Amino acid sequence: MISLSIEDVAAIGTRCQVTGPSTVPLRGVPTTSSCGAGSVVRMAQTASVRFDIVVVGAGPAGSTAALVAARRGWNVGLVDQRAFPRDKSCGDGLGPAAVRLLRKLHLGEILDGYEPSRTLRVFGPRGAEFAAPVYGMDGDGELGYVLPREEFDDRLRHAALAAGAVDLSGHKVTTSAATENGRWVETQHGRLEADLVVAADGAYSVLRSTVAGTPLRICLVGRQLPSDRTRSPRPTISASSSST
Repeated sequence: MISLSIEDVAAIGTRCQVTGPSTVPLRGVPTTSSCGAGSVVRMAQTASVRFDIVVVGAGPAGSTAALVAARRGWNVGLVDQRAFPRDKSCGDGLGPAAVRLLRKLHLGEILDGYEPSRTLRVFGPRGAEFAAPVYGMDGDGELGYVLPREEFDDRLRHAALAAGAVDLSGHKVTTSAATENGRWVETQHGRLEADLVVAADGAYSVLRSTVAGTPLRICLVGRQLPSDRTRSPRPTISASSSST
């Protein structure tokens, strides 16, 4: 994936315009004017929309990148193949460093309705249980939280849209290529052009090979268990907001 600082693109101008014929109106985007903050874009197959920055993937990394860029005044398209809210199978835990970053970005309200995790409990496969208090790190007393990804990701995405990013949820990126003036990504709704494309679309990134030049390779390593062997339940870890 690509790692970058917003300062690296400080010279990028601000433009977001629709080009090419369109048989279906673009919701929130008049065909002769700039994209409005928080707009939801639905494009015809022949339409093309240009942004300063297109962020592909509206998870925590992508939404944070879109948020910071939009706050700097750039026109940002935030793309995700899924409609929100949507759940994820892992990642509900927010460590103290993540919480500290949220507060630095003035997004502490994302944690509203949740209490910090003060106790960590580990459950073993044979019924053993262990509990220990969780302490703040770096002397500031900041603790972690547990928020469902379905809620956390949607709150963070909404913060990016409120900052001015354009909602492109439901747009699945199929391919991408470089141009003289930046890069384009193709979706089932049309083409998005930008001076900069941020690939934040996760482990199964469509952009990995086209942007970074490295195709995704997944290697599964394991061993076969005897057919008469019963597998033990996997250990589980939970966090609670109550003190021990």
